[in-house]
Amino acid sequence: TGEKGARKKTNNQWFETQDTIGYWEDFYKQKILYSEIVREPQFYFDKEGKFFPEATTFLMTGKNLDFLYHVLHTKVITYFFKTFYAGGGLGEEGYRYKKKFLENLPIPKNFTNTNYDNIELSICKLYQLTDEEIEFINSQ
Repeated sequence: TGEKGARKKTNNQWFETQDTIGYWEDFYKQKILYSEIVREPQFYFDKEGKFFPEATTFLMTGKNLDFLYHVLHTKVITYFFKTFYAGGGLGEEGYRYKKKFLENLPIPKNFTNTNYDNIELSICKLYQLTDEEIEFINSQ
């Protein structure tokens, strides 16, 4: 409001933010929405830009979202994330999808498989997993 001690002069009320957010257009794009604290992968692909995150929901925008959505639901990527990226569990079953860890998941950018019926097998082949490793991951 420009009052003494304010960061900068605005016409906003005390409860309004001083700056507009630079990413507001992302809410209207295709995006993947996800909760940070989960017991299993809970990603939602918003193809039409109609859903908006609330306080504990996050979003991803960019290219190949349909592919990424399917990959994030595979058992292999879930196992990789829970084991190597989630920073430990929350209780016996929960874990956190923290943004910085999601960004470091080993998901190839040039992988072009669009046959989502076989995405699990394609990911296993991509990482050259043995039958024993696949069986172990599936048992988790």
